[in-house]
Amino acid sequence: MKSSIFKKGIKRLQRLTPLIIVVGLGYHTPANAQNPALTGRALFEKKCATCHGTDGTKGRWGAANLQISKLGNDELLYTISNGRGIMPNWGKRLSAIQISSVIEYIKTLRK
Repeated sequence: MKSSIFKKGIKRLQRLTPLIIVVGLGYHTPANAQNPALTGRALFEKKCATCHGTDGTKGRWGAANLQISKLGNDELLYTISNGRGIMPNWGKRLSAIQISSVIEYIKTLRK
């Protein structure tokens, strides 16, 4: 009896495996498949370091010194999402998760 239950379970699993794979692939957009998720640091270096510098102190074109910034999470989220001055609004170009990872990285730059 146990072997028949086991065999039925295996058959059910074999039928579900393609479905599990298809559903799992559905959670990955083609962009994610082509570009592995970037860490906060990598995103910062790619998108922000030109003005803020890799250590957060550069200040090019009036960019804030992020090492001494007192902005909290909400203010950082607003500023990154909507931009400030000539800073682009990254909310249209980065996902909420990406922006959160950049915020977490920015906080590591503080002294």
